[in-house]
Amino acid sequence: MQYEFKAGSQITGVKAGTAGRYLDRLRTRSGGDLTPRMVVDAARPENAMLHPYFEWNNRAAAEKYRLAQAGHLIRCIVIVEGEGEDAETTRAFHYVRRSGESQKVYVHMREVFDEDELKAQVLEDARRELIGWKTRYAQYREVKERFASVFEAIGAVAD
Repeated sequence: MQYEFKAGSQITGVKAGTAGRYLDRLRTRSGGDLTPRMVVDAARPENAMLHPYFEWNNRAAAEKYRLAQAGHLIRCIVIVEGEGEDAETTRAFHYVRRSGESQKVYVHMREVFDEDELKAQVLEDARRELIGWKTRYAQYREVKERFASVFEAIGAVAD
């Protein structure tokens, strides 16, 4: 069995094959299940194989966690239009890259759909997510059978 990091991963400090085998051994030793808590605890000793992957400076780790919380907060805000059963929700902010900028930023939904370049990014993100869903679940025969029409529809619009 060969382990690799999925495309787009920016993981440093550990090789995918080494990490995959280690996580599988950890899972096996625990009776078959694996949790993030188990991984962190196993990586805590300085000589642990996964130790370099984690931020162990508590001040730096706390700041990274707060940044992750802020991103989560931004992604959870929706705009509600209408009332009752007719109410529709739309994500308020989208993560896009403005022309000429190197970093992505969150932009209000109304602004995104007023600018062709930003709208194209959101549509491309949607296409990529559809393909990702299809790829992730295509390996399960039962899922492919149950959602055959969904797989077909994704193929029609995303491939």
